[in-house]
Amino acid sequence: MKLRPYLKSVKYFTSKPHNDIDGHIHSTASPDAFLTINAIIKQAKENNLSYIAITDHNTCVNIDNYMRSLGANDNEIYVTQDGIKIICGAEVTCFFKHSDKHSQKLHILCYGFNRDPNNDFMRLLDSKYKDYEETFLTIPDTLAHYYPLYKKRYTREEFKYFIYKRRLMDNKNTHSAYSPDEVVQYFVHKGLDKEQIRNDILNLAHCFKEKDNIVLDVKTVIDAVHKAGGKCMIAHPLKSYKKFMKKYKCNKNNQWAYITSMTNKLLAMGIDGVELISVTNDKNPFKAKFNDEYKYVGFTAYGSDRHDNTPYSLPLGHLSGYTPPCNFKKVIEELQKNQLDKFTCAPSTKKDSMEILSLK
Repeated sequence: MKLRPYLKSVKYFTSKPHNDIDGHIHSTASPDAFLTINAIIKQAKENNLSYIAITDHNTCVNIDNYMRSLGANDNEIYVTQDGIKIICGAEVTCFFKHSDKHSQKLHILCYGFNRDPNNDFMRLLDSKYKDYEETFLTIPDTLAHYYPLYKKRYTREEFKYFIYKRRLMDNKNTHSAYSPDEVVQYFVHKGLDKEQIRNDILNLAHCFKEKDNIVLDVKTVIDAVHKAGGKCMIAHPLKSYKKFMKKYKCNKNNQWAYITSMTNKLLAMGIDGVELISVTNDKNPFKAKFNDEYKYVGFTAYGSDRHDNTPYSLPLGHLSGYTPPCNFKKVIEELQKNQLDKFTCAPSTKKDSMEILSLK
């Protein structure tokens, strides 16, 4: 298996974690992720973590159902299993218009919100998740819906794993929406004729969604999570800014000014903090500098952003390089206390485990 170009000098992460938290993990509810909640808990236990957060893309359906299966109420923001506090979170896609001409796509990590399905934040997630999910799965799902032949050969999980493995072998991004060519590859593998698949895709092209409908303004997300009693932070800031800097050809002399300008504007808008950089021992000079600049902003965390079990994925809780302390655990405990003091609701009804995505 080939390593991606930027991993050639890193190879595999084999060192033990130096941290007992991981505030950014994806489960199977994220269309591009492959870890069940039980598998995540197992890995967290092996790595001696005490706090982990499930932060799926534009949803908290897995972790919410998991918590309800253990009898957690709407105003509890975590449950404890095997000595690990498992926190309900979400990574929300939104946009920040920071000038008349430019807007930046961002991911915002949200924690500590009340899970009442009728509050603004939970309704926001519910309304946007389907759009996001369909962006990934619209082509094979649509074929299976309209043509029985495809339905007989298609399951979402099998399709996801097939494309995931192909992308690894081809050294491609494993976390982007699926292309028509990849759908053809899958169904050819399942024994269908290539030209017939292409014709069927063409015939149904008007049904496909090439882009999601998530056009949330970042302020909408901030206000909704605060109203639900939670807090939010900028996810992987340098990764988010990188594409924008490349698109608008920021040079080396003004990149740091852009990074700090963007971050400071977002903090001024009401975002509570930033996700610090977990690995800073590489050639990017801004990573350690960013950690030093924003280590005291009010709400900070580290996270692996783990989606899968590939050899080059960061282990849960991994830290390396310049990593100042964060206050994630302290803030999470404050949020739990505030929720229990502020919100009251009837005990949740336990759901049948067959209905819970994360326990499949």
